[in-house]
This record gives sequence, structure tokens and C-alpha cells, in this order.
Amino acid sequence: MIVLSRFRYLCLAGCSVCGIFFGLWWGVGTAQAGDPPATKLAPGVQTALDSLPPGDMLTVIVYLQPQTDLSAITAPNRDARVVQVVKALQAQAEASQQSLQPLLSTRRAAGQIANFIPFWIFNGFAITAAPETIYELAAHPDVARIRLNESLTVPAPPSVAPPLPSQTGGTLNPPASNIARINAPALWNQGFRGQGIVIATLDTGVDMSHYAITRTWRGENNSWFDPYDEFATPADAAGLSSGHGTRVLGVLIGDDAGGTAIGVAPKAQWIAAKIFNQRGTGDIVAFHQAFQWLLDPDGNPDTPDAPHVVNNSWQFEKPECNPEFELDLQALRAVGILPIFAAGNNGPSFSSSVSPANNPSAFAVGAIDNQNQVYPESSRGLSHCDLSVYPEVVAPGVNIRTTDLNGQYTTVSGTSIAAPHAAGVLALLLNAYPNLSAADQAVALIRSAVDAAAPGADIDTGYGRIDALAAYNAITDIAVGVYAPGGEVSAGRSLTYTIVVTNYGPALTAAVTVTDALPPGATFAWANGGNRGDCEQGGGVVTCTLEALPGGVYGTLGTFNFIATATVTIAVTFPSPGAMLNIVRVTSTQPDADRANNVATHTVIVRHFQAYLPVVLKGM
Repeated sequence: MIVLSRFRYLCLAGCSVCGIFFGLWWGVGTAQAGDPPATKLAPGVQTALDSLPPGDMLTVIVYLQPQTDLSAITAPNRDARVVQVVKALQAQAEASQQSLQPLLSTRRAAGQIANFIPFWIFNGFAITAAPETIYELAAHPDVARIRLNESLTVPAPPSVAPPLPSQTGGTLNPPASNIARINAPALWNQGFRGQGIVIATLDTGVDMSHYAITRTWRGENNSWFDPYDEFATPADAAGLSSGHGTRVLGVLIGDDAGGTAIGVAPKAQWIAAKIFNQRGTGDIVAFHQAFQWLLDPDGNPDTPDAPHVVNNSWQFEKPECNPEFELDLQALRAVGILPIFAAGNNGPSFSSSVSPANNPSAFAVGAIDNQNQVYPESSRGLSHCDLSVYPEVVAPGVNIRTTDLNGQYTTVSGTSIAAPHAAGVLALLLNAYPNLSAADQAVALIRSAVDAAAPGADIDTGYGRIDALAAYNAITDIAVGVYAPGGEVSAGRSLTYTIVVTNYGPALTAAVTVTDALPPGATFAWANGGNRGDCEQGGGVVTCTLEALPGGVYGTLGTFNFIATATVTIAVTFPSPGAMLNIVRVTSTQPDADRANNVATHTVIVRHFQAYLPVVLKGM
């Protein structure tokens, strides 16, 4: 586990109202034009300014308001979401930061600014400036918070077993015991090995010389990021912690060249950001740069080349709540990336959760051995940020065989090596269901976890040990369609149409709800949920609660032998002529493979009512 030196910032031992705490801590959305500048300086900034030698400058991170509201992003598939999120973040930053340009230009010309790095993953920038300029920024009404950039040190890594010799491998070698333990081979046998999925690591780098790693690097100009500009191509050099990133990556995508299959998703590709320099230190600004790079690696927002999975096997030093990267993590989630974090090696004491793993948008993974015994140093307890169960899940993290520097293999322990098990399982799930949202990814891992201690969630192992096959089987894929004969009706006449709900996924789907938002003025007549549910109407919305739908049963070549469906029939009278739009949605409490097919629309053409009088023919 890579540990970051503790920040000298205000944190709490726990917070039951996390949203309030985050707002106060950041100042985002709380600062007013009349606020005194001092209230916008995070703890540590004023102390650093007071001790700054005459003529020196200080590097700080400036957060502006407002931050981008990403909840409005509704693109139907992952690639579209990536493009929309990146452009929304960039537009907000560009518009908001314009107000500060006159001040910055003037101070730059006066020699009071030495460096400036704009950010859009959050609305703000990093600046190295004289104290006078920092105070001026704090007085600006658009500035919400100013925080200190600190140098982070990577401690010496835990001891590892002596390196194991490399071997030339075949393609039929058995999986390592830890890989079998999480049931990854069961998905391999169904053809899911991570094909088409890109995994990113934020770590010490990657040793490209290893045969089990080099062939699956994505390559080109969008697959390696070094904010320190030390290495133009992948390398793993970070002082005493050199090799950490290579060991993590081996569990993610390593093949069977060493005699056993060591990677969870061996057919996935990888990219990497080197967040620690070759001396083993880093800084907060570089971490933010790395997160921003993840969303748009090639610098072109119209090309969605963000990774599908991101593994973070690093932490702050002290158990506390530090939301420094919460906005970055929220942006990752918005594009469909669930940020996987190692839970930390601060156990066995209770209440040892660490940031960023305990942030609301992170997903923490603790470590156990192959007998379900908790790794003694694995962090545990309730989250210091929101009192939720910590970690969320556990994975094998004791005596794990993986890749090492110079083409070697080694055996390591810790939550750093447990986290990539979960990230690798996500790669397999996304191989099967590419549009699975970040929230549904988290639910799939949690609901399918196998109890590793007492039944239910606990403060040592969270919701249990991850299981790739069970997670796959926990995912549904419900879809809805609306059908009406002819699609036309006379005003004042009743039209009966049918809503069909289908479950294409492998999981039985419980608590299915269908809602039909009727056009304004439409008169509801009746609804029938068939033999699978009941319907009621209120406020212009028809709501039908259905019974559980069984999962689809596959035949050969992906064909269905059985598809579970439910039918809802609704009769409605439309009052006036025109095109009347119905919006129908279907939801369930289970993770859904593709929520784009959960909404259907149907337009009914309503004609003028015409009365036809009978024609009587009189005899001549």
C-alpha cells in the first residue's frame, strides 16, 4: 500500500451528515461575496504564508464556484456520457475562470505569479504566487476555497518474498489460487476475459519490460501520463517503492506466462498515470492532473478514450476524512467509472478508515487470505466521512503471486494487492455489459459478495468477499416497449395500448415498477397488470408494480431459449386533437446492464371526432 503523508487540514473523526461536512470543509456553494478572505483559506495556508521567507512564493489550489452539476448528464451509452461530461466540465471551468483573468494577467505581468495550471475536472486552478496575490484571490467573490499544495512521500513498501524466476508460458496454465477464489475463471469460460476493456492504474508506474504486461499496453499517445515529465514511456521508478505499480498491474491483467494465470482480466488493455516521481514523492497538483488526464487522455473531448476501470492502491497516512479528491471521483463516476481504492493498511484497530477510500464516491477494498481470515493490517470500521460500512468488500490480499521488476515474479500482501482483484472483476463485468453505470457496478459487487465473517455486513470485511460469477448473475437487463394498434384515435375515444417489459439479463429481477406519464389532459380509464402485477393511477401517472421476472436462459451462440416478459394494458381517452406523447419507464432495485432501454416513448395521433349519419335511400 502506498501511503501519503498526512495533510495539515481540518478533518473530523466521523461525520453523520457528510454533505454538510463536505460543504463546510470545501466552502463550495457556501462562500458569499461578503465573506472575509481569511475564511476561504483552508487550515495550513495561513500558517504557510506567515512562515514564507520574503520574496518567496507559495503553491496553492484555488476552487471556484459554482462546480459543475453532473446529475443532468443523461447520455444513453458510455461513450456519449464521457463526451458530455468532459465538455460540461470544460465549459463550466472556461466560463467561470474568465472573471479572474484580468487579475491574473496583471499579477503575472508584475512578476507575482510563477506558475499557473488550470483545471476542469473541478472548477479551479493551481497557482504559485506571492502572498499578496493569494490574498487578492481569497477576496474575489468567485473563489470558494484556497487549499495548500503539499509534497507527498511514499514510505518504504512492506517486505515481499524473494523474486521468482520468469518462465515462458503457454495458454492453458491453471489460475492462481487467489484468482480461482474470486470465481474469475467462471466468467473466462463464458468468453469474458476483459476484451475491449481498458484499465488504468494511478501508481508508481509500470515496468514495460515484463512479458506478462507489455503486450496489453494500449499504446499510442493516450496511454501513459507522467505529470513530472521524467519518463516519456512507461517506467516504474519511485524510490524504495519502485515496483509497486507493476505488482498491482500483474493482478489486474497479468497472463499465464509464469506458469499460472495471475491476472483477473488477462485480455484487458492497460494505461497508467505515474503519480509519484522517481524519488518516491509527489504532490496534490500532480494527483489532480492525473485524474483529469483519465477523463480525456488524448486531449480531444470528442474522442471518448477514457478507461473503463481505474485502480488506486494509495492512501493518505492518517485515518480521517479528507475529501481532497471527492470532486475528481464524482467526475469519474459520472462517466461510468467506479473508483476502486485499497482500503489501507492501518488495521487491526477499529475506525481505521483512510481517505480517499472512505470518500462517498470511492469504493474501498480490504484484504483477506484464502481461508477468509482478515489480513491483520487491513483498515476497517465505519467510514470517517459518512459512517458507512468500511470497507465495502474484501478480496484476496495475502501471499499473492504477481509480476515484479525486471521480468521477475514475487509474492506480496496488503490491501494494495486486494484492490486490483475488484478492479479486475469490474473489467470482466464491463466486458459483458459495457454500459453498466458506476452505481450499478458498486451494487453488483456488494449484493453478490460472499460472507467472509458473520452473516451480513460487518466492520471487518464489509459486505463480504467479491465473487465474479455471482456479480455477473446479479445483473439484470430489463427493457420496455409500448405498442398500440394503428397509433391513431379520435378525440374523446378510448385507446387501449400495451406495455411489454422484458428481462434479457441472467438475474431474476425483483421489485419491477412501470410508470406511464400520461399526456396532459388525457383521461385514465383502466389498467391491467396481467398475472404479474397491479396498477394504480394518480397525478396523471399510471404506476404498475410487477412480480419478479426470471432471468433469461441462453442457448448456443448467445440465443435465448427463454425470455421473461410481463405485459401491462392501459386504456386512455385523449381529449383533443394533436400528437400525444406517452413516456414509459421501467425500474428495479437491481443493477441494470443498460438503463438506456428502460425508457420508451409512444406518440398517439388524435384526430377530430367525426360523427357519420346514416344514409337513407328512398325508392323512386
